[in-house]
Amino acid sequence: AEAQLDTAKTEANGNIEAKLLRIRVLEDQVISMTDQLSSKETEHAQITEELLKSNEALNASEKVVVELREAIHLIQSEKEQLQLQIVYNDQRVARIEAQHSEAQETVENLKE
Repeated sequence: AEAQLDTAKTEANGNIEAKLLRIRVLEDQVISMTDQLSSKETEHAQITEELLKSNEALNASEKVVVELREAIHLIQSEKEQLQLQIVYNDQRVARIEAQHSEAQETVENLKE
């Protein structure tokens, strides 16, 4: 009976040691998974920061595009005004040349 009791104790101790070993393995796995999770959280934070910076750059680029469009519009308006001024100046030159021709004719007529 005592031999059976010793055998039972040995088996029970073996089972307890096996379970303790399994618990240590599981603890190591939990620690490893926790480290991986921490690493992923850090990576996620870095990606989020890069995304925010990219968004800021995109917003700045969009602002520049709007400013460029406004500048182009102003330049086109100025160009149209200059083209109108050129037409006006050409007409003025034509009138002055016509008056000059008339004046020359008058001078020629007076000489005769």
